Amino acid sequence: MVQQPPYLDRVTARRTLGAGPQAPHSIRAAQGDLLDALS
Repeated sequence: MVQQPPYLDRVTARRTLGAGPQAPHSIRAAQGDLLDALS
């Protein structure tokens, strides 16, 4: 059984809030790190 990684909820929350150019750089950087880890 594959367990869902615990960070997916945080990724979803960030996507819901939006991570456009107005978002803090730290949030965009964290998203990039997570996307790299998922790919």
